[in-house]
Amino acid sequence: MKLLIAVDGSEHSARAVDYVITHWSRLDPALQVVLCHGDPPLPPHVASALGRTEEDSYHADNAAEATRRARETLEATGVAVQVRAEVGDPAEVIRDSAKAVQADLIVMGSHGRGNLRNLLLGSVVTKVLASSPVPVLVVR
Repeated sequence: MKLLIAVDGSEHSARAVDYVITHWSRLDPALQVVLCHGDPPLPPHVASALGRTEEDSYHADNAAEATRRARETLEATGVAVQVRAEVGDPAEVIRDSAKAVQADLIVMGSHGRGNLRNLLLGSVVTKVLASSPVPVLVVR
């Protein structure tokens, strides 16, 4: 089975990783995990002030930090890990990455906010749930 775990370096994504380790890693020795991080683009005026090299470095550093703990935790349990990091709307990056790697399931941590707050602010989880052709498991 191939799982795509959306990670942002938060405790919420760490819970999703822990859930996968607890519920899948011992049951499926052939488990493959793709860690996915979507880094929102910088505002145009900031990107132009930084320049292309600095902007690329900024996004690479964000992706490395966002995926580090999840990667180390999974590798310590012997799970095969691949990392995908792209710049763009996080929900779109997650959805498109799941299709590209042919994931069987997307696993995401949720902040556990109420429906009203999601309605007003939007949520990466809500956007992925609404647009993904791949099943999504939300870990709270």
